[in-house]
Formats: sequence, C-alpha cells, structure tokens
Amino acid sequence: LVNYENLEPGQILTVRKPGEEFNWRPEGLPYLIKRNETLQVISQNLYDTTRKWMDIYQHNKPLIKDPDKIYAGFTIYYLEDGNYQRLPASL
Repeated sequence: LVNYENLEPGQILTVRKPGEEFNWRPEGLPYLIKRNETLQVISQNLYDTTRKWMDIYQHNKPLIKDPDKIYAGFTIYYLEDGNYQRLPASL
C-alpha cells in the first residue's frame, strides 16, 4: 500500500479478490508473536530448543510465506508436545 500515511477514517479502500479462497484449519495451540521474536526464539520459548523452528514454520506455512519475516501481533499455532509430522523439504 503506497502512501498509507494519507489514509483517513471512513475512507473506502478497494482490494482485489484473492485468486483462491484461504481455507486453513490450524491444529494446536495459538501463539501470539511478540516484537523482535524469530521462529528460533519462539521454538526456544515453547520447547527449550531452537531446533524446532523449522517444524513451527512447516506447521504454519499457509500463514508464513518467508520464515525470516514474521510479524508481531500475528498468531501462529504449535503442538504442545512438539510432535510434528516430518515432511520432505520439497513439499
């Protein structure tokens, strides 16, 4: 969005309809991303290891396009016991 600073209350925006409907039913518990957190930090907070960051990313891939770009205020989902299904990296 260019010049978003010029938006005013009550202004109407027109957006394009997505090419396909976003349909995702997350499994697990919600986690609200905090400022300056990375997936490694979240993995450490949840599982006492940074090694499960890729599992968290894969589990939330419909929401996270780039694992290096996550944003405070977004909710992702995690499995409490940390048991993720391992998938090949090509999927």
